[in-house]
Amino acid sequence: MNALVGEAQNELSRQIVSAWEWTERENPGGQASAAMGVVRIARDEALIAAEEDSDLARALAFFEEADAPTDHQWARWDGAARRYYYAKPEYIVSSPVIPRLSSILILDRRSTEAAGQLAFNVVYLVGAGALVLAFAVLVFYFITSILILEPVRELRQTAELVVSGELGARSQIVTGDEFEELGNAFNAMLEHIQRSQDQLSSINTALDLKVGELANANVALFESAKLKGEFVANVSHELRTPLNSVIGFAELLMEIARAEANAGDDSTKHRKRVRYLENILTSSRNLLELIDSLLEMAKIQAGKSDIRVETIDIATICDALVSLIEPLARRKGIEIEIEIASGLPEIETDPRKLQQILFNFLANAVKFM
Repeated sequence: MNALVGEAQNELSRQIVSAWEWTERENPGGQASAAMGVVRIARDEALIAAEEDSDLARALAFFEEADAPTDHQWARWDGAARRYYYAKPEYIVSSPVIPRLSSILILDRRSTEAAGQLAFNVVYLVGAGALVLAFAVLVFYFITSILILEPVRELRQTAELVVSGELGARSQIVTGDEFEELGNAFNAMLEHIQRSQDQLSSINTALDLKVGELANANVALFESAKLKGEFVANVSHELRTPLNSVIGFAELLMEIARAEANAGDDSTKHRKRVRYLENILTSSRNLLELIDSLLEMAKIQAGKSDIRVETIDIATICDALVSLIEPLARRKGIEIEIEIASGLPEIETDPRKLQQILFNFLANAVKFM
């Protein structure tokens, strides 16, 4: 638009200079031609003035170098007005081919109208630029907010609902582009997660039922073990009383038999009676040990087993064990021999529990041989 203003001003200057030339031809040196503001400057004067005026220097260079230049115009701001300088070359034909610059016609005029047009152009361009910028901002806002940020917000809200526990939430993105594909993939992932959660819930429900069944079974086993322990304790206690009586009477009979033997009764019948009494005592003591073992097991299951540490001799414990296990071994044709190194130190332990453990080992050994 500024180029149009400049072209219009150039045409106006060209007409003024043409009018001046016509007036100068018709009335040389007249007042009318002087009032038009056109000045003729010789080439040498123009070269001197061009040393201080760069625009005039460019005009001279243009006239000197161009093939057939007609005119040249430049402009400057002069306050609120626009000042136009129009230069038209005049040539002298010194040869048939190359014309020579002789002088320059220069028109110097101020144009307030052109300045207004230029200012209007600036305002117009600034306004148009502002409108274009505002439109670009609106388009950018629409693209970023509606086409980009809105799907992202939808995905974020759906993700927040899923985090809060609503696995049934789904994104509703209908844009027909990659965001819709992303939303569909997100929904497919949520479907897979929900199916997995449903499967886990079913498995947990089944596990809860199994745990309940196991808990009930454990309670039943505990009650059964408790009843068994109580039964074993009661039966063992009831068996100890008559068994102690049997052992007591057998020991009394053994003392009588030994007294008779000391009195000189050495008959076969007497020896058989002594052997029978020994068998009764041995079996009764073995049975008493078994009953004590049952009682001890009942105490262990009830958590009431006590350890009574005493100083004992290993040889004594071993001799007692051999005397207890020997009748069982003899019935199965097993010979038992005991070898104990001399000088063994005494140990501190619970003699009854140690004897019970070793007796169980020996009894199992005899039983499974």
